Amino acid sequence: MFCTRCYEMALQHQRIMKITERRIVRQDWYETECSKTGWESHGWYFNDGSLINPIDWEIKEHIHLDKFGNPIYGIAEKETEIII
Repeated sequence: MFCTRCYEMALQHQRIMKITERRIVRQDWYETECSKTGWESHGWYFNDGSLINPIDWEIKEHIHLDKFGNPIYGIAEKETEIII
């Protein structure tokens, strides 16, 4: 992300800003006999069809469930630190 020396200098001068990006994400469910619940998902993805990277993005909230209680829409967040 940053070189260690630059990061330490920015910390000393308090010139680091955190930016939180929030996006609405979606996942589809399908019936299967391979899970305990009978439902399986391919994971969360953005509206453009790209899968989210669970290392960078975290699902913070489920905003809509289907009639079986499976989350369909959610809010994903990603925090990024920038040096200003």
